[in-house]
Amino acid sequence: MQQCSRGNFINKNLINNMANIKNCLKMKNRIIGRMQTEFSKASRYNSISEKNRRPYSVFESLKNYEDLAMELVELKTKLHEANVKGGMLKKIFLLGELKNQADKLQNLDCSEGLVTNRYESTETMKTAEMTVEVRDALVMVLQDRIVAIEEELDRFNHETVIEGV
Repeated sequence: MQQCSRGNFINKNLINNMANIKNCLKMKNRIIGRMQTEFSKASRYNSISEKNRRPYSVFESLKNYEDLAMELVELKTKLHEANVKGGMLKKIFLLGELKNQADKLQNLDCSEGLVTNRYESTETMKTAEMTVEVRDALVMVLQDRIVAIEEELDRFNHETVIEGV
């Protein structure tokens, strides 16, 4: 690791400024975390008591935030381009939709029979078109598809190298 001008550390193991997508995603999360830290400094120390010492310059923190935002935009652009080139966008979007479907389906009310409303202490006879067993089986099928796509994306992210990061 070598320290660069802003005090950030550069991993010299990244030959010729290249990294696989997996490592770029880790970089992205680190940049986001650093952005949150910089904005938190600006927010926390902008307006302080005159008797207190300001430990961080708000303007410097906001400048760091802006620089990090530009770094993030560059990295996200390279990630997106690699995913387009590798034909992964459809799988990424499908993964998001499958997770959304599984979550919604998991929360589908499948109550049947006499059900007591815990807030009003009333009882209602309910019937469900989809049983809890069918719902759970459908969720399992979705989860299997999710795992398969995640494994494919993990392989792609590990094997695909992005230059200039």
